[in-house]
This record gives sequence, C-alpha cells and structure tokens, in this order.
Amino acid sequence: MKRIVFLLLIFCWGSRFVWASEEAFLESLAEHGFFRLAEVYCQEQLAKEGISEEKQLRLTAELLRVGAQQALLAPDSQQPAWWERLQRTYTETSRQFSESPWQVLLDYQWSVALLARSQQLWILSPPSEPGKEAEVSSDFRTFLRQAIRILKEAEISLQSVSSTPFQTSSKNLAEMKSWQKISLLHQVRFQLLQAWKFQGETYPPESADRLQALGQALEMIPLLSGAWEGSLQKWIILVEEITCYRLLGEMEKAWRRIEVLEELSLPPSFASDLQAEKLRYWLDKKNYAAIREFLKTHLREKRVGENANWDYALLEVTLAFWQESLKKPPLETSETWVREKDVRTLLEQIRQKNSPWWVRKSEILFAVTIHRMTREGTLTGNLPMQVWRAEQACRSGDLEKALAACEEAWQTAEKERDRDSAWQVGRWIAAMLCTEKKWADAARWFQKMSVAFPEEPDSVKNHALAIQLVEKWVDETLETAHFENRSQEVENALDRYQELLVEHYQLFAEKDEEIGKILNKLEKLTRIRQKKAARVDVAMILVARTQGDAYQDALTTAVEAWDDYLRTFPRDNSEMLMKTVQKAILWSEKQTLPPREFLVTLGWQLEFFPKTAPQVEQKLRPRLQHEQWDAETEISGKIHLIWAMVLQGKKEMATEELRKITDTSEQSTALLLAILEKTKDRGKENLSESAQKQWATLEWEILSRLDEQKMSAKMQTELLLQKARVLRILEKQEEAYRLYEYLAVQFPHRRDVQTEWGRLLVNEGIRRQDKKKLEQALVQWREIESRSKKGTDAWFEAKYQIARTYVALDNEEKGIQSVKMLRVLYPQMGGEKWKKKFENILQ
Repeated sequence: MKRIVFLLLIFCWGSRFVWASEEAFLESLAEHGFFRLAEVYCQEQLAKEGISEEKQLRLTAELLRVGAQQALLAPDSQQPAWWERLQRTYTETSRQFSESPWQVLLDYQWSVALLARSQQLWILSPPSEPGKEAEVSSDFRTFLRQAIRILKEAEISLQSVSSTPFQTSSKNLAEMKSWQKISLLHQVRFQLLQAWKFQGETYPPESADRLQALGQALEMIPLLSGAWEGSLQKWIILVEEITCYRLLGEMEKAWRRIEVLEELSLPPSFASDLQAEKLRYWLDKKNYAAIREFLKTHLREKRVGENANWDYALLEVTLAFWQESLKKPPLETSETWVREKDVRTLLEQIRQKNSPWWVRKSEILFAVTIHRMTREGTLTGNLPMQVWRAEQACRSGDLEKALAACEEAWQTAEKERDRDSAWQVGRWIAAMLCTEKKWADAARWFQKMSVAFPEEPDSVKNHALAIQLVEKWVDETLETAHFENRSQEVENALDRYQELLVEHYQLFAEKDEEIGKILNKLEKLTRIRQKKAARVDVAMILVARTQGDAYQDALTTAVEAWDDYLRTFPRDNSEMLMKTVQKAILWSEKQTLPPREFLVTLGWQLEFFPKTAPQVEQKLRPRLQHEQWDAETEISGKIHLIWAMVLQGKKEMATEELRKITDTSEQSTALLLAILEKTKDRGKENLSESAQKQWATLEWEILSRLDEQKMSAKMQTELLLQKARVLRILEKQEEAYRLYEYLAVQFPHRRDVQTEWGRLLVNEGIRRQDKKKLEQALVQWREIESRSKKGTDAWFEAKYQIARTYVALDNEEKGIQSVKMLRVLYPQMGGEKWKKKFENILQ
C-alpha cells in the first residue's frame, strides 16, 4: 500500500472488508481520476428500490470518500461549496439512519474526510511576510477536533467485540460480524493515531499540547502493531512510532527503533519510509555529514516518484543544505553546497511524478523555507521570494495579480541574469495566458525568454513557440474582429506576426534548422500584405540561403518581389526611384536567372535606363539564339529585342523582327497579343514622343497583319482593344473614337474600356467644343465614380474628369466647388499626381 494513501487520509478503510468487489471497482475509478463516474454509480445504486440499510450507508460512505477526493483537489475557490455539500450529505443520512449499527461506517468515512480537510487547511496556510508573525487559520483545528471526536465515539462503539449480530427490528438490515467490527476498529484506531500525530505536529515543540497529543498517538502503537502482526500494516505503524518519538524530541528512542527495523527485511516501500525518517532524524540532529554519506549510496538507488514520503524527505534535506550553503563561512566540504537551481530541479521532478497533495505540500515547504531565510537575512536578494509569489499568483487563477507578480520577478531575474528563474516565471504566466486563450500576451512572454537569453539552446524553441501563438492570434482576429474595427485589428496582429518572423531570422538564422520555413512564412506574409519593400529583403535572403531544386523558385520569387516593388513608385524618375532600380539591376546581374526572370530584369533597364538599350541587345541575342525557350517566353524575348532596337533608332531592323514573329496561327497570335498587352505601358514614360509613336506604329503594323478570320471571338475582342489603344497613341482620333464607342457598348463592365471611352469623350468634347459629348462624358464619369472605391486612383480620376468637364461646360463655379469639397475631405487629394491636376482647375 502506498504511503500517500495514508497521508491523504482518503482511503476506504471502512468498506474494504465488507464488499470487496464493488469497493475495488469504485476505488479503481477514483485512482484513475474518474471521480464523477464513481459518484454517478453510487447515486444510481442508491436510487434503486429495496436496497438494505447496510448498502445505503456503504454507498453513501463511498460518496463521501469520492467527494472528499474531488474537494481536496478542486481549486481553492470551489472547495467551500464542495465541503458544504458533503456536510449536508452526511448530516441528512445520519439523521435518517441514526439507529442503524451500520451508521458507524458513515461516521468513520466522514471523520477521515474531516481529517484530510484539516490537514489540507493547515499545510496550505500561506507563510507570513518577512518580519510578520504567521497568520494560520484556526479552521483546521475545528475540523480536526470534529474528526477526533467522531473517531473516539466510533472506537467506543466498536470495542465490544462479539460474534453476536447487532439486534435490530429492520428485516433488511444485514448483520455485522465480529471480525468485521474488529477490522473496522483497527482502522479507526489507525486514523486516531494519524489525527493525534498531526495534532501534535501543529503545536510548537516542547509545548504541553504537543506532548499530550503525541502521547495519545503512541498509546495506539501497541494496540495496532499487535493486531496487525504479520501484515504489511504493521510496518506502517512501526515507522509512525519513529515519527512520533522524533517529533517529541526523544531522539535516542527514535534511533533505537530505526536500528531495530533496519535489521529486519522490510518491503521496499516501507524501507523507503524508514530511510525517509532516518534522513529527518539526522536533519534534526544537524548531522549533515551522515546525510551526505547516506545519500552517496542510496540516492543512486532511488528515483523521484517511487515513494512520495522519501521524495519529501529528500526535499527537506536539499532545502537544509541550501540554507547551510548560503551561510558564512561555508561548510567544511564543498559536497554540501546546494544552489537554488538544485532545489527547484527537485521540486519540478516532484511536481511531475507525485500526486497533487504531495506537490502542494512540497511547494509550501519551499515557500516557508524562503520566508524563514528572508527573515534571517540568509538570502541576499529577494528573487526567490518573488518567484514564489509569482507561482502562487499563477496558481490562484487571478490573471491580473499573476501578471504583476511575474513581471516583478522577471525584471529581477533578468537583471541578475538568472535564466532558470526568469524562464520558470515566463513559463508559468505563459501557460496561464494560453489557458485563457490570450495568444498574443503568451507569445510576448516566450519572446521575452528567448530575446533575454538568446545564447541558450532552448531560446530558438521559445521564439518559434511565440510565432505559433501569434499565428493563433491572427487566425482568431480574422474570425472574430468586429467589422468596423476589423482592418485595424487584423493589421495589428499581422504587424506583430511579421515583427516576430523578422526577429527570429535576425537572432536565430544560424541556430534554427527550420529557418527556411520561417523565411517562407515571412515571404508569403509580406506578399499577401503588399509589404513590397519587406518582401524584397526576404526574397533576396531566401535566394542567398536556398540551394538545390528550390533555388530556381527562390529566384523567381525574388524577381517577382522586385518587379512588384518597382511598380509602387510614381514614374517621376526621382532620385530614390532610380537608386532603387539600380540596386535591383545590380542584384539581378549577380544571379543566373531563368529566361522569364531574365527578361523582366532587362525590362527594368529598358524602362528606366533607355540608354542601356545596346547592352540589353548584346545580352539578349546570344540567349535567344542558343537557348531553348518555350513559345511564350521566346516571343516575349523578341518583343524585348524589338524594344531595344526602337530605343536605338533601328526602325528597319525592328520592323523586320516584327515580321518574323508575325504568324497567323492562333497560338502565336494569342501569345503575341498577351505579350503586347503586358508590355503596353512599360517604359513609355521614358521614351521621347517620336519614339512612342514609332513603337505604336510597329504595334499597329503587327496588329494589322493578324487575320481576324482565324481568331476566336475572345481573341478578336483583344485585337480590337489593342487596335483602339494604338490608334489613340497614334492620335488617329476619329478612328479611335469610333472604335471605343463600339467597344463601350459591347463591354459595359470592362473598367479599362469604359475609362478610355470616358477620356476620349472629354478630350473630344473639349477639342471640338461639343456640348453634347461633354454632357455624355459627365454621365460616363459619374457612372465610373459610383463603381469605384472611395480613395482609390480610379475614384480620384473620376472626380478630376467630372470637375474638368464642368469647367468645359462653362460651369466653373460647380467644378471649383467640387474640388474644394474634395480637398476638405481628402487633404492629400489622392497624392502628388492628382493634387497638381486639381490645383490647375482651381487656378
């Protein structure tokens, strides 16, 4: 039988001897934590009709036992309700069966529960603050006295041992045999031994109250040891006798009994109990040398978790060594030195491998020791006390107090560079925050642990865990954010996520084997969020760190990131823009790029640095001639080559190259149209007016050569759109006007068509001073405005074209008024580009 069962004082001694099979079933449920299942079983059995008084009282006793176990392990705030419920069950059942001889079973089980409650209240009483007297609640004595009174009454009623059954008028009452009465009597006496020993322990040493209580406990020893001769229980009683003598200060008697028991062959569990008492004996005598020699042999034989009593004694010894290690001068041998880290390691092992009761008891012992050391001035700092307060605050469930206590302990631990204490506090509060599903706050603590001590191996895991928690926060924010605040809430979460990913790379790039996954997450995030500058940085890092098959994908991602980033700049040839482009080109020239990405980088040169056209042609021709590219990429490459020729003024060569790629086959035509669409606006701002027209002339020539009869309806539409665009560039206004007028009717939902048609209407209306066209333009741009999102580029253009049209219609006042109203609502007026246009109207 495990020692913990006796010390918990929640063991079914009162029913074991009567209904072994059913009791064993219920005990098994409780042992595995299925308290509710055991409770339901008892209630279902009690609800049956025709059961005897004996069984009703047994089942109710089981309810008390199981309920007490749940109450002892329940959170502090829930315990009063548990005990009130158990008290009500006991009182009502006792009143109902007050004349039954089986009532003694209920009394016994209730006294066991009261004793456990008393012991719990005493041992869990918080230690006093340094410099103050301990404030221990007296409630535990009330429960203890009740338990002793009930046990004494039960002992008296059971002392008359007889084989004669109880006399009763109830036909359903089974008889209690004499051997059953004797067994129960022994167990009642054992609980009295436990109660008096505990009562003596709660009084000051050498006080009359302690002497009296322990004396009564010792009176039970011969009665029980004689009754249990030859059984396992006898060893328990003999070890308890040693404890009583030690608590009385009669050390010689205690040692003689230790020596006697050591000569006997004790079962392993009881041998551990005896050795635990031996350690306490030496500890009381301050014989640290003996303890040290004993542990050299026995510590290797015993593992934490095999015997809770031994583990607790070992903690007592370790705490004592720690206190002695901090005294000046140090002890005579360095073997005695113990650090707080060693104490906490042992305490953590006890937490992991022992029952909740022994865990709480060990934690309180640690706390009491810290208080005493603080009062005595043994501890030079207050960190251990702060750590203990933080732990208790976390266990209390009060999140606000826990956060404050942990923050205080953390700051001290970080200042003293005490990693163990800092991480312990961080893990406690992070676990509590995770329980509350406060992912962002929990992530902050894991981040603090890793950033404060980045050199520690576990820092990588802590920081990775912080990232995972923030991912949870992002997911929940996306799901639960209120619509009106959604954008800001999500952005805050994503900002935090991006910050952690970047920080992880900066701190742990060389330590984390999974850094590639972190970078991929960061690249994906920056792409989704349109954080284009950050995405470029990440993409370049990925290229530098990636090898093997993934290298080509990393290059593609990096070129795409650069291209997207360059598109964010206004095409004003500013110094910042040109420097950024130069940086992108220099980076690309150091890479061995695939064909598509290679053409994109050449496009940067042609677009922003037209004078480099000869160098572009020189780079491009060899690859076109010697490499096998797919059809689309090959046509795109030839378009870039023509572009370079146009920039150099090689009109005839450009025209000839265009004729080479002109093909009436549907596949080539589709590719050509798609590529012309992609390149239609690239670099045109950097071309002279004559070069723009030359480029448009070449486009018109190739478009004119395409055979519409061999095209699908979709391709015919694309051809018309391309022609309309080129006609406008070539300033063939009449033809462009008629074609866009047709397209606007055919494609009412295509934004690009409707926008170009609106521009033409305004331009033609102003050029011809045609009021009808201007009024039609006003309707067109109002429609575009209504379909555009406020604050976008398209919306500001619609506002500008409407104001411009009002002015053209000789309604300057309305046009100027609309611009002034816009300036009030949007002071930036859509950016520098539109602001200048609006200011021209005001002037």
